[in-house]
Amino acid sequence: MLTLLTLFLLSACKLPPHYDFICRNTMSISILSNGKHHYFSIPVQYVGDYQIESFEFLNGYVLIGDYKVSLERENVKITILLNKSANEDGKARGDFEAVYSEDKGKIKISKLDELIIKDETDKTLNLYNMDIERVLSKDEIKNIINEYENLKNIDYKYRTGNTNSKISIEYKIKTNIDGEFETGMFDYFEFKINF
Repeated sequence: MLTLLTLFLLSACKLPPHYDFICRNTMSISILSNGKHHYFSIPVQYVGDYQIESFEFLNGYVLIGDYKVSLERENVKITILLNKSANEDGKARGDFEAVYSEDKGKIKISKLDELIIKDETDKTLNLYNMDIERVLSKDEIKNIINEYENLKNIDYKYRTGNTNSKISIEYKIKTNIDGEFETGMFDYFEFKINF
C-alpha cells in the first residue's frame, strides 16, 4: 500500500523540463552554469612555434534557431592561457599561465607581448587556449528554450526543436610571424537541450 501511495505521489509531481545545450558534429560550444548565471563558453585554440603578441575581440554572435545572442566586447569575458611545452597534437606538459584576461572591455591581464625565450634544442610548441564567455540573462535563456520547443511537435527523424544554429566571432590578432590580421571563426552546428 505504501508503495502504491509513493508511486501516486511521485506521478502527481510535475518535474521541471530538463535541457542540455550541446553542439553536435562541430566545434565545442556549450552553456554552463556557475550556480548564479548561465553563460556561453566558446573555446579557441592555437598551437604553433609562433608567439601571439596581441589580441582584440571585435564582435560576433551565437544564433540558436532564429534567436541571435550578440557577442560584443562590452558583454564578453576573455581568458587566454599559454603552455610553452605542447606537441604538434596540442598535448601539453606542465602548467598553463594566464597571459590575457579581459572582462566587459576592461583588460585585467596583458602579458602577450612578453618575449617567450626557449632553448634552441627545445622543439616544443606554444599552445594558446582562449575561452570567450558570455553571461546570459533569464530572458535570453527563455528565448533559447523557446527555439528548442517551437518545433518540438513536428516529426523529424533526428531533430527536436529549432536547433539549426551558427556561431560567428571576429577578432584581431598579432603574431611574431604574420604580423597583425583580422581572423575568427564561423561555424554551423546543431544543439540538443539538457539543462
